[in-house]
Amino acid sequence: MKNIFFWIGRSIIAIPILLVVLLYTGFCFKQFRYITDDEKIRIAVEYVLKEHDKTVAENKDKAVVYRFKTVDEFLASNPISCGASNNLRGGLDWVQKISGNLSSYVTLEFMSVYRGEPRKEIAIITITNCGDAGWEDK
Repeated sequence: MKNIFFWIGRSIIAIPILLVVLLYTGFCFKQFRYITDDEKIRIAVEYVLKEHDKTVAENKDKAVVYRFKTVDEFLASNPISCGASNNLRGGLDWVQKISGNLSSYVTLEFMSVYRGEPRKEIAIITITNCGDAGWEDK
């Protein structure tokens, strides 16, 4: 009887720790898997394109022009760099990670055109454990 309580007690402690570790490492419970870095990059590019379309609609004259319209065109345009990082940037990132609201930062560096002049763009997008995207909070 004493053994049963011992194992129940251990389980009560181990299961929450396991859940926190899975969340912190980026596990998506909805899809029951980890999102790959390639998927995160595609999600980030898709998000940047969607947000850019909103900006163009609101500010036609002042908008930056992207030389691509789709994720595949972006990847084919040889961006300067793009990558996913699981490194924390400080502040309360660790709270966001254990809640599943931050899996990675995706940094996209590419060329665009503003008023006829080439210009380097850098976008930092946050990706949740299940692949939702948003701008990095400054």
